[in-house]
Amino acid sequence: KTSNEVYLVGGDDLSQPPLLVRARQAGIEYHVDVGTNHDVYILANTRLDGELTLYIISVVNLPLITNNFGEVMAQPEEGFVIKDMDIFRKAVVLYENSTVDGKERIRFISKEEGSSEFINTVAMPTTTTTQIVNPHGNMYYDALGVTFDVESPVARPKAHEYLFNEKIIRSLSKSSTTPSLLNDEYLDGDFVHSQILV
Repeated sequence: KTSNEVYLVGGDDLSQPPLLVRARQAGIEYHVDVGTNHDVYILANTRLDGELTLYIISVVNLPLITNNFGEVMAQPEEGFVIKDMDIFRKAVVLYENSTVDGKERIRFISKEEGSSEFINTVAMPTTTTTQIVNPHGNMYYDALGVTFDVESPVARPKAHEYLFNEKIIRSLSKSSTTPSLLNDEYLDGDFVHSQILV
C-alpha cells in the first residue's frame, strides 16, 4: 500500500455525507486526527525522503485539492523520524525515533504557546538495552498529560506520565489510575464524540 484517502464523518449534523480530507495520490499516505475547534491534524509523507510531517488545517478548507496539506506544524529534525501522534486539547504529542541509534523520544507541542519540548528517553528510567516507548493514546481529549510505557527486551514495561502544565515526567505504580491526568470535567461529565474518522 503506497497511498490512501481519509473521510471525516460527523460534526453537528450526522446526515451530511462524509467529507474527503484529500484525494488519493500515488506514493502519498496520510493519517488524520481532529480537535474540537474545526482543527484537523494531518501526518503525511510529503517529503522527498518519505518521512512524515505534521500539518494543521481547518475543516472548512476541506477537501484539499492541491498538493499541500495545510500549514506545517512540525517536521522531523535531523537524525529523527516522526512515527505517530496523539492530539489533546492543550497539546499535540509526537512519537519519534532516532535514525542513528534507534532511541525513542516524545515531542510535546503546546497549542497555546506554540512551543516544542522534547521528552528524551534519557530522562526516563534507563536500562542497558534499547528502550521502546509505547503510548497509551489519547483516550480522553481533555487529559492534563500523556501516559506511556517504557520497556526493553530485558525489562518489564513501566508506566509513566508527562504533565503538560507542570512539564514533569514521573513514574506510575502498577496500581495507579493516573488521577493527575483527569480534570473535574472528566470525573463529572459524559463522553461525547462529535467527529468520527473512517
